[in-house]
Amino acid sequence: MEKRRQHMRKALKRCLTVLTVTAWPVCIAVSLYFAYATASDETLVYNQILSVQLSPDGRYKAYVFIRNINATTDETYQLMILRSYEGFKDNGGNTYISEWPFEVSWKSDEELVVTTGRVDERYSPKQRTEVKGVEITYLAD
Repeated sequence: MEKRRQHMRKALKRCLTVLTVTAWPVCIAVSLYFAYATASDETLVYNQILSVQLSPDGRYKAYVFIRNINATTDETYQLMILRSYEGFKDNGGNTYISEWPFEVSWKSDEELVVTTGRVDERYSPKQRTEVKGVEITYLAD
């Protein structure tokens, strides 16, 4: 019986040694993988500002930009309307998203016109007609 206990203790020590020796590299590898994946996620999305137009009274800014999230979708052209004191937010447009380029112009202090070359069925839910007190009108070329 004593030999069996000694044998079990030795086997348990070997098992713990093997687990300890192999667990550290695995833990380090998993930690490095998640650290890289987290850092990479921040660089996968980028916005390239094409134009910024201030409203005639200076209270609003209209940002037209290209957004690329490096996923399975193509880059998109987007519109974000903000109050002039707000900085550009590094996320998606709050007003309009299109697969094709478009232009914007201020009609008045609180009216913005978006001129697009084609009707964009795919992103039509992203065609807001009012944002932050600014009315938006869409015209096709």
